Amino acid sequence: MNDSLQNLTGAAEDSFPEQAMPKQASSASAKPLNRCRGPVLEHVALLTNKLIQVLELTFSKDDPYIQSGLDFLNSYFQSIIDYVPGQQPAKPGAVATGSVSLSFDLPCSSYKTEELTDVSPLQHLVSGLKLSSLEIHLLVLGGMAQEHEGFANLFCHLHPQHQPYPTPALLAKLVCMEPSQRQSLCTSLNESALLELGIVELSEQVPILTRSIVVNAGIWHALNTGEARTLLSHPVHLQSCFQGLDKWLKSPLVEDAKQCIAKLLESHIVIQNSDNWLSLNRALALLNETKRSSAVVQLNEPFSVQEIKQLACHCVLSAAIPVLVCDFQHNASPLDFNLLNRYCPCVIICTSNNINIVGSGRIKIDLCAQRLEHNELLLMWRALLPEFSADAGQLAAWFPLDPYQARQRVNQWNALHKTSQKSYSLSDLSHAFKQYSGAVLPQGIKRVTPHLGWSDLVLPQSKLQQLKDAIGRLKLQYKVLDEWQFLRNRRGAKGVRLLFSGVPGTGKTLSAEVLAKALQVDLLIVDLAAVVSKWVGETEKNLAKVFSYAEQTQSVLLFDEADAIFGRRTEVSDSHDRYANLETAYLLTRLEAYDGMTILATNFRNNIDVAFIRRLDFIVDFREPSVTDREHLWRCHVPQTAPLHKDVNFTQLAALFPLVGGEIRNAAVAAAFYAAQQQQDIHQDHFIMAIRKEFEKTGKAFREVNPS
Repeated sequence: MNDSLQNLTGAAEDSFPEQAMPKQASSASAKPLNRCRGPVLEHVALLTNKLIQVLELTFSKDDPYIQSGLDFLNSYFQSIIDYVPGQQPAKPGAVATGSVSLSFDLPCSSYKTEELTDVSPLQHLVSGLKLSSLEIHLLVLGGMAQEHEGFANLFCHLHPQHQPYPTPALLAKLVCMEPSQRQSLCTSLNESALLELGIVELSEQVPILTRSIVVNAGIWHALNTGEARTLLSHPVHLQSCFQGLDKWLKSPLVEDAKQCIAKLLESHIVIQNSDNWLSLNRALALLNETKRSSAVVQLNEPFSVQEIKQLACHCVLSAAIPVLVCDFQHNASPLDFNLLNRYCPCVIICTSNNINIVGSGRIKIDLCAQRLEHNELLLMWRALLPEFSADAGQLAAWFPLDPYQARQRVNQWNALHKTSQKSYSLSDLSHAFKQYSGAVLPQGIKRVTPHLGWSDLVLPQSKLQQLKDAIGRLKLQYKVLDEWQFLRNRRGAKGVRLLFSGVPGTGKTLSAEVLAKALQVDLLIVDLAAVVSKWVGETEKNLAKVFSYAEQTQSVLLFDEADAIFGRRTEVSDSHDRYANLETAYLLTRLEAYDGMTILATNFRNNIDVAFIRRLDFIVDFREPSVTDREHLWRCHVPQTAPLHKDVNFTQLAALFPLVGGEIRNAAVAAAFYAAQQQQDIHQDHFIMAIRKEFEKTGKAFREVNPS
């Protein structure tokens, strides 16, 4: 230890790293560091000077350890004086230190928004935690062990257990001249916010005045550099976009929320949407309007007290508003934010479920992050894609996205195509946007890329016209509903909802694929067995993910065998009935909110709840095909490249065997395999053998016929 101190004595000025002790500079790049570092160094200088005085009065000059330490302290003190720019005469209350006056003005009132960029992290900390002078001394003295190894070596020599940290006893020796000050110090050592938040720790189980004062290294780094994000456990970064949010930001409830943020009123602002990131984008828009900085963290259940402490430290150091992105179950226990509330007046919470916060008597504002209206979408797309401004109406209809989602897709498009000399059409943009959704396919969904078109569909003309009308309604709803303002402000006006009913094999799923192909989107087939859960609330959660994915990808949703979940509601005789009815009510709400195409397919139309029937735009009954349609189906399912024998008679097969489309497809494939196995062309009797198998599968009586 003696050697270390002696080494520091002779080369103290050379031992200061440039990051810790930069030269005085007037350049713009040095200003942020000066703003953060200057107040810390002023206080380090104050305590360094005190240390020099105490060591000179207390220890003999013959002690080589102390003398080496004094040489280091004097050299370091002089380096601070050389660094601190623009020394001015001392303000009232400034402490004279040696031959120079150091003024250390730390107000404890809240700063105005426009002043925040000129306030150091140390000043933010003092103001946010309402620290006393003793608590500031406690923090800075503990941090000096992190400041330079010379301080750590000196503290090690002075420490009762030879630890490289200062002790409260040393602090008392430096700054407590009166018994009342010592009592105040003892109170701070037990009750200070610095200890509650873990900024300062008192280690070892020894009498409190002989414990080590340990300052969190991340906190000390943040005080000196302004970089406090390393304190956050689960920081969240979102590329925000506020285009099209003007109307939302001017709504009365949002104006109240902005007042709470601007004036730092004690409040909880809850923004709810099925998409947490949409809610977060709205939260960032609020902060942008009020010119407040944010600290965004992902808060998962269960969250730890340590996470809340780290968040509170970050917010106090940077005067930031905490934004919590919560992914909790809807029936989660009440959330206790009392620790965060003590140090952060305003807290913003983004959630996809209803949450219950432990009562704190605070203002609580619940905001709904609803989707943008057509006019807002027009403004957004014109701003984000000026080269497609003439097609903004169509983009608004196809992609009614939140601004942050739109920004993500536009950024990807520009990255890939901006520098290209090729001219791109609206169709190119639309196809690319559908690939850029970035959404994760949830459990219970099968995504189908459609390949079948209208020519593959065999239906009566009236049914085909119904399907084409549904396509036209979806494509033109922006003109009729938004521009002409039909059904204005009516819930469930957007989107197209169809019911396909009929026996299996009549073309319900095939028709859904043709519709998706016509719209140039994917078909999402919902597996209800994977979506419906016996656990309370899980079905709604799974359905929310299904609709959220469909909204992001603008896909066609197909609920096959829909009567399993869209069935008639029952009289409530027990809790199971009550929760089943709640699931149905939730599904009704989401069905109305989805502005894409939703198809319910069922074998039994009468099993569908009448509440769903009333909300349907088209009901298409798929009946068993006529003889003419059956012949057409046979010719559709047997490709022209198939080696047919001259005895094959599709007219006869259609007239003799009343099969539906699915059965005809199966029989055609089976007949081809029979012929291939026998190494022959496909004969009429191969088709009849295959048809017999189809009749056996369904339990229908098969009428024997002579193939000839």
